[in-house]
Amino acid sequence: MVELVWCKLSALARLPCMYESATFWLTVVGTLVAVASLVGSLVALAIAKSTLTLAKQVAEHEQRDWMQRKWFDLFDAAENFRTLLERFQVKYDRKLATTECENGRT
Repeated sequence: MVELVWCKLSALARLPCMYESATFWLTVVGTLVAVASLVGSLVALAIAKSTLTLAKQVAEHEQRDWMQRKWFDLFDAAENFRTLLERFQVKYDRKLATTECENGRT
């Protein structure tokens, strides 16, 4: 039979301590597992926060890079258009006669 050992928790309350009881040790193990789970979840939270911060930094960098590429593409297209316009003006150095601009009509 299990002998009860009384542990003094306070001057008002005395509870039996059954260190040989399986229920006591299951409770202790369950508590330790819960604490380990809490610590693991806090570590996972810290990792998730740092990952989110890194992802935001990468997204901002990629957006700046994309905007720079788009401006360069626009500049390149404008430069190509200017070059083609110059070639056209050199090839057709005379003024083009169109009926749209005669007599001040549009």
